[in-house]
Parts: sequence; structure tokens; C-alpha cells
Amino acid sequence: MGNLMKKLTNWIPLLILQIAASGAFTYFVIQSGLIPTKYIAALIAGEVVLAVAMFFLMKPSKKIGRHAAESSVKTMIGKIISLILSLCLCFGSSVASKGGSTISKITNGVLKQTTYSVYVLKKSNINKVKDLNDMIVGSVPTITPESFMTASTKLNEEVNYKQIKYKKLSKMANSLIQNKIHAVLVNEDYVSSLEKSEPTWDSATKKIWSYTVTDDDESSKIDVTKTPFTMYICGVDGEVNGVRHDITVKSRADVNMVITVNPKTHQILMTSIPRDYFVTIHGIGEKDKLTHAALLGTPTSAATIEDFMGIKINFYSRVGFKMCEKLVDAIGGIRVYSDKAFTPWTNRKVFIKKGWQTMNGKQALAFARERKTYGEGDRHRAANQQTVIKAIIEKVVTPSGLANYDKVLDAIAGTFQTSITSKQLKDLINMQLDEMPKWTFQSSVLLDGEGIMTTGGYFDPNSRLYYMLPNEESVKKNAKYINDMMAGKTVTVEKDSTLETQIGDHDSSSSSSNSSSSSSSNSSSSSSSSSSSSTRSSSSSRTNRSTTRRSTTTRRRSTTSSTRSSTGSTRSTTGSTRTATTRSSTRSSTRSSSGTTSGSSSSTSSAKKSSSSTRSTTQE
Repeated sequence: MGNLMKKLTNWIPLLILQIAASGAFTYFVIQSGLIPTKYIAALIAGEVVLAVAMFFLMKPSKKIGRHAAESSVKTMIGKIISLILSLCLCFGSSVASKGGSTISKITNGVLKQTTYSVYVLKKSNINKVKDLNDMIVGSVPTITPESFMTASTKLNEEVNYKQIKYKKLSKMANSLIQNKIHAVLVNEDYVSSLEKSEPTWDSATKKIWSYTVTDDDESSKIDVTKTPFTMYICGVDGEVNGVRHDITVKSRADVNMVITVNPKTHQILMTSIPRDYFVTIHGIGEKDKLTHAALLGTPTSAATIEDFMGIKINFYSRVGFKMCEKLVDAIGGIRVYSDKAFTPWTNRKVFIKKGWQTMNGKQALAFARERKTYGEGDRHRAANQQTVIKAIIEKVVTPSGLANYDKVLDAIAGTFQTSITSKQLKDLINMQLDEMPKWTFQSSVLLDGEGIMTTGGYFDPNSRLYYMLPNEESVKKNAKYINDMMAGKTVTVEKDSTLETQIGDHDSSSSSSNSSSSSSSNSSSSSSSSSSSSTRSSSSSRTNRSTTRRSTTTRRRSTTSSTRSSTGSTRSTTGSTRTATTRSSTRSSTRSSSGTTSGSSSSTSSAKKSSSSTRSTTQE
């Protein structure tokens, strides 16, 4: 045993172990692709210096007497340090290896693949694709034309068939069920739509062929460190009947946000889109809530936004709500401002106080999901979501955030999936580590609309539901912000005065460009917000999604505006300010009277128009 211990503590094996551990660590760091080249060079140099230092520290000297004893102590200290270094390097290798594998998992291309399948009637004699020779196959090629052409060509290589093209999936499904065609070639993302249009689809049909197309996306060639790009954030709950599922399970999108990034100017624009927007679903050709588009897959949601906004979305990410909670805890919490104190409806076990505070994961998630507390409802919730995302980004790119690298990776594993490539994501991380740029933020929740209660949505046509008719001017304005930024311009978003708080409004140290208002204006807004907060809170609890929602919102905004004017008049010390305030109050009162009279009729009229439009679409 003594000889064995002597061999194990021999300085030469320990030095060899340290050198091997250093080599392994360097290898995994290079393989991960997460560290800039200049840091790798410094890492290798540091490892060489440590190896040389340990060599001279551990190597026994030939001194005798008192000097020999001192040499023995020095050697033992060197062995201990070398062993500790080896253990640390082994742990670092594990973390570096995990980093590379995690990046690969979240960018594994799942969202960039499209599976096409051939369905036939169960009662038919068609059991394999060869049986379709010279038979009729229906399809809707306009949904995803590029991937459809690839799948169609592949099918044609295996069998000669006759193709009939349809404009709508429902008509194609009906033709198969009625035995007017022999088969259909359909994108698997839209099979649920076939099941909806034909209730007997699942029991009446069978799948005989499938082919997965890996899309040749031009976005994968973008240099994200030099070229502006857009990313659609699709936030999903993934919970059905109290059971939380993996993010790969298709569910409604409760968060719809387009993030535009300009890596040259280091500007980030966040544009939130109402989940209830009544828009034409891509590939279906009929209208429903934007949130329901995600039931057909994240690419469908992104394509739907591209269609009605007239923008190009380069990448999309599917984010589970659980990621927000886990990520915030992993980085040690985030500092967020709340304009009021409340107990969130989504989690009654946490409390959000008024003012600046450091939120943990549960608080941040509840804050980002809260709607009922606010008079502005979903629009204020969108502003909170942007606030949380901004705080997370700012924390992650700090030295303390980067120090929690392994915890961040654990937090996003299994709760985040994106179409951006591994190389592009690693390039962004390298740029941040190499340059440590300071990002500025612009936020927009200006996408507005008219709320109505009506029937006719594609997924649930017979139920009377709440929808929001898009405000075309708002859509055009926000599309221009995005397109201008994609063109390399620096944008300044018009501030939404109807919201009680926006990103950067209360943070004097914020890098947001939105905080360019004068300090006196901010002070006045802050004090008036306080006096009207209770009015909004009590009113919001009684607000329901009815046809009069618009007029209620109009009266609330007018009342708040009048209160602010009154407050400003009381606190003003100059005659000119009193005059300006009096005029503002007069205009506000006039708007209030007008809004109260016309709000209800406007909403009712819009509901009728929407209902008429819906019936027209259905008949078509």
C-alpha cells in the first residue's frame, strides 16, 4: 500500500495528468466554438506557464539538511496545487463539452424540417406508394412551395401520379373523403386542419408514405455579426389539463414578439403583437386569432406574421414559459420596475411590489404573464414581457451572467428551440465576448386594434369569442420600424402614451433610447400615474371582453388624461404652465365626452363588419 501511494503521489504522473487535463480542456473549448480565438491563445499560453511552474515546484531538489526539508514542503505544495488544477480542468472540460452539446440540441434543425405524407382512404386497396401509379393525388402546393416541390419530386421518383392542385386544405380533404381523388400529399403540420374540416379524417384515412425535407433556408447564410436580422419569439405554455408538456408539443402561442437586431449599431427592437389579432392564417386562407396559428407549427405563425405585416422573419424560436423562470434563477434574478403592487392572477403565491425590485424566476414569469391587473390588459402585459426580456439580456451579457454559463445552459435545455444555426449562435456569443458591446433597446407595443365579440374563427367557427381587428395604420408603422432597421437605419420608436410604463422610463441608468424624454416630463408623468393607478386597477377588474370594451377603454384613458392635467395644473408654478394645462384639460374633457358618446356605436359597427366579413370568407 505504501509503494502504491508513493507512486500515485509521484510528481511526474501528477504533472502528466495536469498536462493531459489541460489538453482535454483546450480541445473541448475549441470544439464548443464559444470562445474567441484570442482567448484560446491566451488559454494555451496560461496552461503552458502553469505546467512549467508546476514542474519546478514539484521536482525534488538534491539539497540536504534543513534545505532538504524546505524542498520537501515545497514539493508537496506543488503536488497539491497540480492535483487541484487537474480537477478544475477536468470540470472545465465537462462544462465546455456540455456547452457545445446544448447549443447543438437547441439548434438541431427541428424547426427547419418539413415532413410531407401521403394519405389514402382505409377502405381503398392502396397499401403502398407504388399502388398510386397513374392515380390522382391532391395537394395544396402554395403553403410551403419550396419544400413541397422537393417532396413532390421525391414522390414522383417512386411513382407516376396525376396531381390536382387545391387552394384550400378543406376542399382537398373533402375530395378524398368523398372518393373524388385517390390520395393527398400534405404537410404534416396541417394534418390537424384536415381533421378539423373532416371529423372522420382520422378513422377514415391511413398514411402510406412520408418524406422529411430539410429546408435550404437562405437565413442560415446570414452573417449575424454584421447583418441585421429578425427573430420571431413564440412563447408557449405547453400545459394541457394541468399537465405540462415538452415544447415540441404544438400549442397556442401566448407570446408573439418580433425581435430585430442590428449587430453593427448594437440596437435591438422588440415588437409585440396581440395574441388575439384576427388575421389570415398562412396556408389556410381563412381568419382566426394569431395565437391559434401556432397549433399548425411555429413556422406557420412566423409566416402568418410575415403575410399581414409585410416583413421578412429570418429566424424563429419556440420558448417554453418554464425557461423564463429557470433562466432568471440561473443568473441570480433580474432588476425590474413595476408601476403598481399586485398579486398575480397566474401565481397567487408571489407578490409584486411597486417600484424597482430584484425578481426571482417565479416573480418574473408571473409579472410577464399578468393581464387582469392592468387597464390596458394584453398591451400592458406585452410591455412587461419586453421589460423582462430586456432585463434578462442585459444580465446575461454581463461578466456575472457569463460566469453562470453552465447554469444558463441547464436552464434553456429542453425549454428553448430555435431555427438559428449552431454556427450563427456561436458567432453571436463570440462577438459579445470579444467586443462586449453595450446594446440599446427600442420597444413597441403600438400594434393596436378594435376588440370585438363574434363567431367565425377558423378553428372554432361556432363559438362567440373575443378577437382584435388590426389597426392598419399601427401595423404599417411598426412594419416600417422593422424594415428600416433591417435596412441598417437607427430607429426611434414613437412612445405609447396610453401605457403606464415602458422599458427604460424609470431607469436613469438604462441604455434604452426610449428614455430620451426630459426629466421634468418624466417627473410629471410619474406623479400623475400614481394618482390614477387605483382608478385603473379597480376598473380593470370589472372589464370584460364585450363589444363595449373599446368605449370603456376610451372613457378610462380620458379620465386618466384629465387627472394628469389636473395634477400638472396644481403643481405648476408659472402662469404659462397653468394656461397650457387648462387648455389640455379642456381638450381632454372634450375628447372624453366625444369618446363616451361614440365608443359603443363604433364597437358595434365594427362587430357587424367583422361578422359580415367572416361570413363572406366562409361562403367563399
